Amino acid sequence: MDAAATVKNVGSLWLKCTISFANVQTTGESDITKVLNVHKLPVGAASVEEGEYLGTMNELMADGKFIVGDGEGILALQDVAGDGYPATDSFILVIKMQEKAGNEYQDCGVSFDVFVNATQYTHEEDGFGNDQYDKDAVYKQVNVDYDENKTRQENGDALKDAIENAPDDAVIYVEGGFYDVTPGAGEEQSNLKIDRDNVTIVGSGNRQTSIEAHKTGESGDVQQTVLITGDNVTLKNLTISYVTGYDNKTLEIRGGDNAVIENCMIGSHEGTAVYIGETGAANYTVRGNTIVGDLCITNGAGNEGTTRIIEGNTFAGSAILLNGKGQSGGSYAWMQHDLTALPIITGNTFTQPAGDSAFPGSMQYYLRSLSYKNEGAPAEEQGVGPMEMVPQSYVDEFVKNNTFTQNQDFTYGLSSSDPARAFYGIGF
Repeated sequence: MDAAATVKNVGSLWLKCTISFANVQTTGESDITKVLNVHKLPVGAASVEEGEYLGTMNELMADGKFIVGDGEGILALQDVAGDGYPATDSFILVIKMQEKAGNEYQDCGVSFDVFVNATQYTHEEDGFGNDQYDKDAVYKQVNVDYDENKTRQENGDALKDAIENAPDDAVIYVEGGFYDVTPGAGEEQSNLKIDRDNVTIVGSGNRQTSIEAHKTGESGDVQQTVLITGDNVTLKNLTISYVTGYDNKTLEIRGGDNAVIENCMIGSHEGTAVYIGETGAANYTVRGNTIVGDLCITNGAGNEGTTRIIEGNTFAGSAILLNGKGQSGGSYAWMQHDLTALPIITGNTFTQPAGDSAFPGSMQYYLRSLSYKNEGAPAEEQGVGPMEMVPQSYVDEFVKNNTFTQNQDFTYGLSSSDPARAFYGIGF
């Protein structure tokens, strides 16, 4: 097998880069990594003889890393080669089974990730003659290692500390493992609250980094496993769930603008998997995730923004809720949406219907819009007036641009308990 790669320094500091194998899983009775030779070839090479033999995969795993770049793994800054060092290294990584490997390796296999790791290198041309000038500069990659000798909650605390103390614009790489973010006795009663701006949290491999909570409440900061209140927060490659407790929200974006949720597994029970609320959440992107539980957009989220995207996700037995003006105990629980600010919902797959017991015969929907018409209500309860429903044209686009497990018809339903409560949706 072979793979082409380019490692490029686009920053303002010199880098020393290495490559390592991670998340290695072998199958079969023999360790096949012992007979897999690893070669690094220049782009365009016709055979492994034109490149550099690095060692067996097993040997490189034992060493922990191998270098990229020119000999020492050093990359100059910003596309400008300096002192004989390149700013970019393009190569082909080839893994070839040894021809002398015996029959004991039949039916054996291996899967793995390839990580590129970069650390600051203190050789620079802007140090006024001192190549240690930037040695104390903050490097904006933060690694969170999973410690198998610690409890899940101790590892969760380490994740919280990394997020709190990371520099602005940091990318936090979190090793695969289980991170329990449930607060301990006497601690602030919130799970994982990201109340800072400009941070990216990336899990390891294929959602092998699991963030979980065992205690959730009915309101405030304890009703979700992860709560985002900061702006420009990105989550990638994570599994986010609640294990026991009050089944409310798994991930909530409460007013945090420009949140990006990508390639995550979210939800585990019948509660809301993703909740986007408050007008401060003007822009949001939910892309490429698996979502178990409803995705709810409410409290005017998106009304003030230009980027409102829900695309390429898989919804398992769940729906998208576009909440309008709700009524609870004489007060209005949800702010009316500006119908020109509804999200773009495209390329999603809905694997099974989503039910709602509030309707006669348990009418089932993939897209729901909650509204109160307010007709006949006292003047003090009129709020903003009659609620507009999601238009037919929006529903038609939703049907056309997404994939469903059954053919659907546009339907309209009334709550059996309150005739003023209406849902439009995709039913069957």
